[in-house]
Amino acid sequence: MWHQPRVMTAVSDLLFLAGGAVLLTAAVIWSAPRLNFFPLKEVTLTRELQEIRPAEIEQVVNERLHGNFFTVNIEALRAGLEHLPWVRRAEVWRKWPARIEVRIEEHRVAAHWGETPGDLDLD
Repeated sequence: MWHQPRVMTAVSDLLFLAGGAVLLTAAVIWSAPRLNFFPLKEVTLTRELQEIRPAEIEQVVNERLHGNFFTVNIEALRAGLEHLPWVRRAEVWRKWPARIEVRIEEHRVAAHWGETPGDLDLD
């Protein structure tokens, strides 16, 4: 093989093409998620909320929702939502192509403070 220039040229051309393909693939994988190719367009709630105001949720979403569909940190969004006073648990999912879906489980009211015993609403 070392004494055959045509084989050596073919092997070097093949290695050059493979190296170029690897570099091109790495550049696409590294840059595509950072570009604004997959912008988020919608955040939806899957349940009606009783105690939490929509403005509280919007504030957390505006603070924590940065990036596109692939780069958004949904764990940070979930943690931010779980810090709201009435939120027991929050679940956050990516829904293709441009939506974030949020399911919030609220704490249940066990009793009301300061009412007469006949007016208590115990669920």
